[in-house]
Amino acid sequence: MHRSAVTHELQALEAAGQVTLSVDPADRRSWFVALTNSGRAELDRLTSIGLDRFASFVADWDAQEVRTLTRLLVKFETSKAEVGRRTPPSRVRRRPPQP
Repeated sequence: MHRSAVTHELQALEAAGQVTLSVDPADRRSWFVALTNSGRAELDRLTSIGLDRFASFVADWDAQEVRTLTRLLVKFETSKAEVGRRTPPSRVRRRPPQP
């Protein structure tokens, strides 16, 4: 996400009472973001919905298939994080805007 989009989203979450924002005293360009009780409740609600949907997607899979999917997803996330650590932001390829 572009920095301005993150700022906009955080301001909207703050206005909705989902997070609190406070300036980092060590670097006034940065902010600390903390969930409010309302934000935690919303995150818990959305997590529950996501877990229920995932369970419905794999309901007819056997346990080994679910373990294999989980292992591969963890491996994929690890690979993404590693590429992110070693690829400067200016070198990340972006798709052109869709018409």
